[in-house]
Amino acid sequence: MKISDIKVTLFEWISSPWKTGVGTTFGGIKQLGVLTIYTNEDIEGYAFLGSSGQGADAFVGPLMEFLKPLLIGRDPLDIGAIWYDMWQQNRRVSTNGHRRSRYCSLGHSWQSI
Repeated sequence: MKISDIKVTLFEWISSPWKTGVGTTFGGIKQLGVLTIYTNEDIEGYAFLGSSGQGADAFVGPLMEFLKPLLIGRDPLDIGAIWYDMWQQNRRVSTNGHRRSRYCSLGHSWQSI
């Protein structure tokens, strides 16, 4: 089995905004996404992308630019090697938490395959 495609479907999520005790705002209008990983054996894996704090639209560009080419043609069951390669990308691209959450979504979607 090989990963044949990765797509993200964005949709609008509207919730009442709220603030934390330190003034961080969550909610309002955000773009959430459903990440789908397709295989050549017609098996699909799914994960949600984005949250009430950071919409999925912030993740889609880097995900498609850096991770999609890394994953196409790979065996989705080779989890250890894929996580290691994504970790390598994480070190190269960014060390902030937003980038790491993008990789976690990918991990959850192929683990549902």
